[in-house]
Amino acid sequence: MKKLLIVLCITLISSGLMNAQDSIGWQKNPILTKKIYIYAGAFAPLKKVRFGFAGTAPVPYQDLVDIDKTFDLEGIQPTFNANVHWRFSKNWSMNADYFSLRTRNTVVLPRDIVWDKYTLKKGSTVEGGYGVSVLKIGFGRAISRGLKHELEGLVGIYILSPNGFVSGLAYVNEEEVFLDRSEISVTLPLPSIGLKYLYAPTRTLSFFARAEWFGIKVDGIEGSLWSLSPGLQFQFSRYIGARLSYKYLNLIGNVDTLNWNGSFELLFNGPSLGLTASF
Repeated sequence: MKKLLIVLCITLISSGLMNAQDSIGWQKNPILTKKIYIYAGAFAPLKKVRFGFAGTAPVPYQDLVDIDKTFDLEGIQPTFNANVHWRFSKNWSMNADYFSLRTRNTVVLPRDIVWDKYTLKKGSTVEGGYGVSVLKIGFGRAISRGLKHELEGLVGIYILSPNGFVSGLAYVNEEEVFLDRSEISVTLPLPSIGLKYLYAPTRTLSFFARAEWFGIKVDGIEGSLWSLSPGLQFQFSRYIGARLSYKYLNLIGNVDTLNWNGSFELLFNGPSLGLTASF
């Protein structure tokens, strides 16, 4: 009996030492430990950009001008995308993300469109386009973490700067006028809340998913957003890696400003691929 107890104790002690050595020997993926992560790559979204004006439709977001479809700008448009993640304390981090798009085209209008107080008629040759920049700045707070995972709560703000323009022959109360460049623009801050989850089963491979949402209504601004981004990252070395993700961003708003009184809908979704540097 004593021999059996001795063997059992030795076995338990040996097992405990082996597990301890495994835990000590396990190296976390750098994505869970590095203080600074910088990502730079290409974002290739399918897009849907629509603008409208107060008074042109009885219901907000109804009969908005689909700029991509009207001016034959549909399809994928690659653009630069950058992201910075800074873990400045044990439980807190700061993050920023940026991309922008600019596009324009000259077409023969397939149908009448209403742009502010002007009517541009089917069959006329007009130029149109838009620009959109999206900057997101936020903070993360660790909720749960382990050897292979981390769950963060997110809070931040999206700074949107959409603009659009048309030029060509137009009509006001059947009177013919030429629009040299009728432009609208606005800068809107939209807050967001969300969650981010990281899972790193090995030292070189990790998976992540982020989801954000918010809706706001204040003086002159009403808007909402949905943002989803799953992806994976591979570490080539201690400091350099590659990231592939899918970004979905849907922004809807009503604005009443000096430059523009109307509505917009912005939808971007597609892959983002690039390199990461960690410090």
